[in-house]
Amino acid sequence: MTAPARSALYVRRRSLFLDVVLAGLDRTTTALSGLHAHHPATAAEHVAHARRLVELHSRRARWWAVLERSASDRLDAHRVHRLAVIEARASADEQVRFWLDAARSWEAIADRERTGRGAVA
Repeated sequence: MTAPARSALYVRRRSLFLDVVLAGLDRTTTALSGLHAHHPATAAEHVAHARRLVELHSRRARWWAVLERSASDRLDAHRVHRLAVIEARASADEQVRFWLDAARSWEAIADRERTGRGAVA
């Protein structure tokens, strides 16, 4: 049995959808690359750096979630594709948690520096 024919409109919409998601992921990857090249010097700079990483990884997770919903809605999406998208979203979510914890830790250090209680060893 052959696969049902796809209309040209469906194919164009599908291609546009994937192009938009890919462009969003590319923009986020570029921003992350630039941010990882930056090396903060102070605790306050580390806080801002970690918060920006939280924001970018959250954005990446949202793009993967869009693709995940799309893959789960389509019967023709191969299972390995769906699993890869789920893994990518989960990885981005884990990065959000990691950088959120890092931001909180740097905030505590910055607070101690501001109050004169010294930095953590």
